Amino acid sequence: MDFHFRFRREDGRGRIHVLELKSTDGIPGEPYGSWINQLHVQMGFVRLHNPGWEITGSILAVDLNSGAWQEFNGYAPQDLVFEVLLNKGIHIWECLQDETLAPVVESGLLCDHCPYRLGCPAFGGEVAIPNEILLLAESYLRLYARKAQADRDLKKLKEDILSFTGSAFRGAAEDVLLAAYDVAPGEMIDAGLLKERYPEIYEEVKKEKAGFTRLDIKRVKTQAQPNAARQAA
Repeated sequence: MDFHFRFRREDGRGRIHVLELKSTDGIPGEPYGSWINQLHVQMGFVRLHNPGWEITGSILAVDLNSGAWQEFNGYAPQDLVFEVLLNKGIHIWECLQDETLAPVVESGLLCDHCPYRLGCPAFGGEVAIPNEILLLAESYLRLYARKAQADRDLKKLKEDILSFTGSAFRGAAEDVLLAAYDVAPGEMIDAGLLKERYPEIYEEVKKEKAGFTRLDIKRVKTQAQPNAARQAA
């Protein structure tokens, strides 16, 4: 537990506030599910050892690079959530004590730090996406849509400016330099044509290109969406 604060009200009742501190690269729009689960475990144990006290909790996310911070407040212990998480912890402990037990595994935000990810049953077949990853995917889709709109806006602005400047212009204002000029045509090698007509030369001059990881995120259209679109029309 990072911090907890104890208060005494005027009526004599006690209150304990649990604060979980998270350092992060960029403040998320909502706290990750693993953060919330950790806070619920802490609040649950605090309540077990402090019967009769009011227990509350919050998560303080701090971006150490920019200095930005955000507190996610308003949490309180929940018996069902604590019981589920406690049983999960007990199961993990039992599997550590008895290697013949098969642990129940699930994917999460920290899987990229796990040295046993390769071959993990949680990544076999079609993987269930954790809620915190879904939140990141939703943010990605929103930003991607804004990027596409920004590209269209930039293209329109460029066309409007060039309609004034033409292809040969240089001008300046107090804090803006504006220049337009033609870029001479160049040449490039048609790799497909070279490979087809001169395969021996292609084999001699080709070089390896580094691969990369591609990420595809798309919204799945449901049956209800076309109906809703027709109703809206």
